Amino acid sequence: MQYSKFNRQGIDLTCASFEHANNAARANIIFLTGWNETFLKYNILIETLYENGYNVYTYDHQSQGLSERWLTEIQSTWVNTFDDYVDDFCYFVSEFPDKSIPNYVLTHSMGGLIAAIAMSRFPSLINRACLCAPMFRNKCGMKCFDFKYPLPQPVAYWLTFISCKLGLGVMHAIGYFKEESTDILPLNIYTSDRDQLDLWQDLRMKYPNIISCCPTNDWVLNIYFYLLPIYSFIYLCVPLLGNSVTKSSK
Repeated sequence: MQYSKFNRQGIDLTCASFEHANNAARANIIFLTGWNETFLKYNILIETLYENGYNVYTYDHQSQGLSERWLTEIQSTWVNTFDDYVDDFCYFVSEFPDKSIPNYVLTHSMGGLIAAIAMSRFPSLINRACLCAPMFRNKCGMKCFDFKYPLPQPVAYWLTFISCKLGLGVMHAIGYFKEESTDILPLNIYTSDRDQLDLWQDLRMKYPNIISCCPTNDWVLNIYFYLLPIYSFIYLCVPLLGNSVTKSSK
């Protein structure tokens, strides 16, 4: 296992490589997390993939996990444009994995949207893909209501659009607020595994800077513009497994 960083547009993204010696791996798996996550959360999954003969490469997206932020408020999610996520993925795939074996991608939530856009633009980038609950549509749930009462799509869009026009783009989206690492994480409609939630709680307490639970208005509006043309997903030329394709809470 090797931890390292790569610089994108002036900020450092933290990545990890789990490689077999002597070119013994069956294939490379690039793993992309969802929003408000870190690859540390998936240590059991990564270990399982490695033990089954795969090299595993992963990194934390901009403004979350162990990677650097654009804003001084470290819990805020903000990027210049969603294309930056896609460019980061393409750069990572081209620079890090072993070039002599196939590249597979395994994703969760927002990672699925990033990978789908990248594969639609560059069909030869990835040989096979598995997208788990890809974020192909916003459900517009709010944390203040435990994600139970999502806003109608047009209402959420216009709220964020007006907020950005008023110069509030870097402010937290409506219904989201900062958290303390000691806050007890409740089970909700998206999380039913208490044991896994406790492991995530322990990680947050050990590394409080990984918490990035507040999407900004700019970020939410950016997401809308990239979800509108998701019909490009139809033109993917990569063997694809989509698992539990659901709506995102954001």
